[in-house]
Amino acid sequence: MSGDSVTQGSRNGGYPYYEPLEGQITAEIHNVSFGGGTVKTLIDHADEIASTGAGLYVVAVGTNDVRYCNPSTCAMTPGEYVSRLQSLEALIRDKNPGAKFAYIAPWWSDDGDPFTPLTYSEKLAKNESYSQALRDYCAHEGHEYFDVNGIISAEILASTAGCYLNDHIHPNSKRGLYLYSEALCR
Repeated sequence: MSGDSVTQGSRNGGYPYYEPLEGQITAEIHNVSFGGGTVKTLIDHADEIASTGAGLYVVAVGTNDVRYCNPSTCAMTPGEYVSRLQSLEALIRDKNPGAKFAYIAPWWSDDGDPFTPLTYSEKLAKNESYSQALRDYCAHEGHEYFDVNGIISAEILASTAGCYLNDHIHPNSKRGLYLYSEALCR
């Protein structure tokens, strides 16, 4: 598993989004993730990611590319986002030619996100355009693709504040992780 803080579990006591599913996964899991990570972060750590020797790399990254809008660290367009993911794949395949990839669309975040210069509607539209570009790329390359944002956002928006999230984006270790994991299984 590779990704950002939601994969790392850096904001909820060290619990990655997939923790409730670990008992159902028979393969060894390696988590190489980074709080605040973007696709560039993963490229910078491609050797470390590839060194796991995984047969399947599950990559959940992109929300910070969408939210931060910093050209020195973020993919600023959907095309650049996909291009960087292609670069990441190539670097991993240099060390692990048989690697397969599955991608999770950039995570949804609520309207209380203090780390973006975008309005909420701009952020949602940008997140959807990055997700669509990733969806198209995965369909073209034969990669697995998961977009759980509709399930997650619908449940969170219909709930009491704080029921699922620690803040604007990070699932809490009580109910949030179960929501994210369950959404992946649907």
